[in-house]
Amino acid sequence: MEAVVQQMQVQLGAGLAWLDHVFGKAERVEYNISELRQYYQKHLHDEPFYTPAVYVGSGKYERIVPDKQDWGNYSFFYLDRRQELGDQTRVMPYFRLKGTVNLVIWGDLRTIEREDDRNIDAVKSDILQCLGGMRLTDAQVRWSEVFENCDEVWREYSIKEVVGKMMMWPYFAFRFVGGIECESGCV
Repeated sequence: MEAVVQQMQVQLGAGLAWLDHVFGKAERVEYNISELRQYYQKHLHDEPFYTPAVYVGSGKYERIVPDKQDWGNYSFFYLDRRQELGDQTRVMPYFRLKGTVNLVIWGDLRTIEREDDRNIDAVKSDILQCLGGMRLTDAQVRWSEVFENCDEVWREYSIKEVVGKMMMWPYFAFRFVGGIECESGCV
């Protein structure tokens, strides 16, 4: 499934020129709250603290959170941990994998050239057109849901309190959720 995410990553970057960073698969990484105190002072100390992060090499992950100003408009993918095995009549090692893919997009409407810079639905439409036009090798993604509210967009992470304050014009965030099905071993 990560190979399919890589295909979508490339096509998303080509289709939405306003994205400054198109990250691939992100992980849900637990951090020590003392490392993040400057960002998240109100978080409860006895709970795990999770943020989205991408692998940058040498065993290190980089947090990709909206309050880090140098990311600009960005996206990342998150694969749900649960995957199903499909058609078992095939000869191994080839089989169908089914799961759920999440695409999170964060942006600033002021940096997207549009006639009406307050029209978040037009931006959502552009994203859906890009997603609908993707051509994937031996895979299918059926996008079924889109969320704009903070609790759903950032549901796996502990950053909702801070990001929630930022989710008003000119900033926006979407989570697109889809079913992903691919041929294992063939991508």
